[in-house]
Amino acid sequence: MKWVFALNAESVERYGDFARVAVVSAKRHSSLDAVCLFDGEEDEFTRWLQAQGVEVLHVRSRFYNDIQAVANARNGAGCARIATGAFLRLEIPRIAREYDWKDEFVFYTDCDVIFERDPYPLLETLRPHLFAATPETFKNKPLHMNTGAMWMNIKALEDPELDAWTRANMEKCLNFHFDQAVFRVFYNPLHRLAWRLGIPNSLFYGLMSRVPLHSWKWDDLPLELNWKPYWGPNLHACVIHFHGLKPTQRFELERKTLPSFISTMQTPFFDECATKWDDWLEKARTA
Repeated sequence: MKWVFALNAESVERYGDFARVAVVSAKRHSSLDAVCLFDGEEDEFTRWLQAQGVEVLHVRSRFYNDIQAVANARNGAGCARIATGAFLRLEIPRIAREYDWKDEFVFYTDCDVIFERDPYPLLETLRPHLFAATPETFKNKPLHMNTGAMWMNIKALEDPELDAWTRANMEKCLNFHFDQAVFRVFYNPLHRLAWRLGIPNSLFYGLMSRVPLHSWKWDDLPLELNWKPYWGPNLHACVIHFHGLKPTQRFELERKTLPSFISTMQTPFFDECATKWDDWLEKARTA
């Protein structure tokens, strides 16, 4: 079973240590075969990944030029650096086909995770039509889906309409969670309609909170596979995802310089997980 994560060379300074922690914790606590989609040249970071048994595939997002065009039009170089890495997860179905992967499903996570136990037993029983994902911030709001961990049906996700739709809506996507917007909106017919009608996302979610319609096409992923520290302790969590507040932001926490919606994510369990992250990073640096 493959586990895929992705980043670009511009993100290594910010997210390289997160990827290292994810890799060493996955090696210790899972049976997954790690694959990194990397937009950049071979360097010290990719050589470290390979030394840990990670298969590194040098990939560039097929939407790279579209992202750059939108970002340049609004002087958003920083946006482009993040987005061109984030959009790499949309390349997984194509990469699977080109490299002749035999897997029907692939487990994707963001880099900012810790593996606490093997996700294989939970994943092997799931057969989503397209993909399975958990809610983002609130456990009871599946419409607000988070792509930080996804169990992907890789052949089903090769949709010929997706490319044209994404390019036509790139500016909206970059204003709304980058490629997560593709998964949230493209795979939700009502949300696609709302975008065509120019309905703001806030209004759409407000309306949907009052109407009991299940309009989205993704399946539920067990929360244990994308567990957020601000949800509190969970002895059964397989993957801890530092969504929002990161262990690297503790200095800003102490100085009270973070936005309140980020700083309020600090809980005793976050502190516990951040200490674990420190320990894993120390292991990674000596691996």
